[in-house]
Amino acid sequence: MKQESTHAYFSPSASSRWLNCPASLKLYEKLEKEKTNKYAHEGTVCHEIAADCLVNKTDASKYLGRVLEDVAITPELVDGMQLYIDEVKGLTKEFEAIGGGIEQKVTINEDCSGTVDALIWNKDTLVCIDLKMGAGVVVSAQDNTQLKIYSAGALKWLYEKYKLRPTKVVNYIIQPRTPNPIRGAKYTTKEILKFIQDDVVPILRMKKTGELESLPCVPGEVQCKWCRIKDCTARASKAIADATRAFAPFTEEEIPVVADTTEKKTLDLNELGELKKNFKFIADWILSVDKYLLDAALAGEEIQGYKLVAGRANRKWGVDENTIAALLTGLEKEPYTKKIVSPAQAEKLLGKKVAIEEQLETFIVRPKGAPTLVENSDKRPAIKEAKEDIGVLISDIVEPVEAATVPKEEDVVKVVIEKNIGVEENGKPPRKGSKKRAIHDAGLAGQRTLTDVAEEIGCSLELIKKHLRLLNEKNGLNYKIYSDDTFIVY
Repeated sequence: MKQESTHAYFSPSASSRWLNCPASLKLYEKLEKEKTNKYAHEGTVCHEIAADCLVNKTDASKYLGRVLEDVAITPELVDGMQLYIDEVKGLTKEFEAIGGGIEQKVTINEDCSGTVDALIWNKDTLVCIDLKMGAGVVVSAQDNTQLKIYSAGALKWLYEKYKLRPTKVVNYIIQPRTPNPIRGAKYTTKEILKFIQDDVVPILRMKKTGELESLPCVPGEVQCKWCRIKDCTARASKAIADATRAFAPFTEEEIPVVADTTEKKTLDLNELGELKKNFKFIADWILSVDKYLLDAALAGEEIQGYKLVAGRANRKWGVDENTIAALLTGLEKEPYTKKIVSPAQAEKLLGKKVAIEEQLETFIVRPKGAPTLVENSDKRPAIKEAKEDIGVLISDIVEPVEAATVPKEEDVVKVVIEKNIGVEENGKPPRKGSKKRAIHDAGLAGQRTLTDVAEEIGCSLELIKKHLRLLNEKNGLNYKIYSDDTFIVY
């Protein structure tokens, strides 16, 4: 499997970052090793299976239904791996290969090396093939720096081992779970070597000369996309400059230049906190402009530089449910899945009286919500200090706190009056037994989500929000809905 992210200082898979921002290499030295997420782990397992199938001349289907290193091998994964396996075999025939390698280690120098998923070659052409199992971001083969570095290393290896000098190079990305999953790019050997000489070698030399230490960071869309330096001064400076530039036609503000980060490459937490204060308004505005432009385009308006395209959509059955159920049943397969009802659905099924009699509440727990960072003006109480052991589950991070006592309605109204937020002294809580009262009580208790309350009282989210507005307009109570779907009434 590819180990360059662990062992190679100049990792080919991260080359789009360090080729555009060499200074990031020194900052990465200070980072802890990145934890492998489940998607990367799934990809690693799929690479291992695909390599095994190519070496042993078997199909990926033999792994279907198995669980390897906590990864369930689903039909989708099998189909993806088989597409790659078949393509490697097909390209071997197409190029009339005289040799090949699976999981082939290639090296530019001691600091820059990697592993190519599949190599095939003849006397004239070298073909490098890279399997990508990710579905979120489509990876282009054209001018792909990772594959170009692999190709250069493979050319070096071919000459050292077999004295071969192919004049042409073809790179392929096989990304099964994306549209147009097989993507290629063609180069001459001279073009690959020129890229290495002009773009890669100068940066490799900087490590030996010590120049990396004094370089400023160079922000940009490509190099910043997957960069782990989240407190980068240059990135923040570029974001501010770009935002100012976007508003320049409507303001008289001067566009700031991107800060020189030769000396100060990162921001401290308080500086980042100051920036965060403006995020929500800007993000909401961006989303609103996006929607406005989309609506205009859907209405037939032309927007310079933009076009409407079909978005991604999941497959669905094109016939009625009974037809599919009959087909699968005939093949001795269960067509339906079963899922336990939620606590709110169980209460609705039983009715409140039976739920109380059967002590249903004793079987229910309310997990703590994931910690979220908000401004001090937020009405929710701050959680206590986390435990030192950061390896525990999020639900165990926060030390237990006593459940909040739900104040009486009259006390709440009194507090609201005292805070002078517009409640009339004769304001009364909603009628007991009404949906509005249930929403009111849930909001006073806090730590309830709109979805839970909607299920519990049997109404839509829109109706919940309407009742909250009425609590404000008719009863003089304030409410707030948070990004994690929880809400409070006060």
